[in-house]
Amino acid sequence: MREVGVAIVVLAIVLTSGNARAGFLTGNRLLDICNAQPPDFVSPGVCLGYIEGIIDSAAVTDKSGREQFRAGSMAESFQGYRWCQPANSEMGQAVDVVQKWLKEHPEKRHFSTPSLVAQALADAFPCK
Repeated sequence: MREVGVAIVVLAIVLTSGNARAGFLTGNRLLDICNAQPPDFVSPGVCLGYIEGIIDSAAVTDKSGREQFRAGSMAESFQGYRWCQPANSEMGQAVDVVQKWLKEHPEKRHFSTPSLVAQALADAFPCK
């Protein structure tokens, strides 16, 4: 639990420092954080915490609530994107999915990160 608190504080610092534009994180910046070179102690936690926060927000903001499907997945929706992530999947898997999607879609990385994360998850985990 302490790691989540640290990640939130670090994320707040990252978002309010440097050359941040218009108060939002872009896909370019999230990918930079997730792939920090040289690797550092903080960036992986910020990357994981940011993506996990968006997934948690989807669970809270989805007016229809979470729907259990036969395959054991949970339906989530966020900013118009809907995904059914398997219930036994781990957060590291979601991070891998988002990073892969951002690398494969450089033409969209200038957009706000929450919608990009939701789109990546919807592409990877479509509801059937």
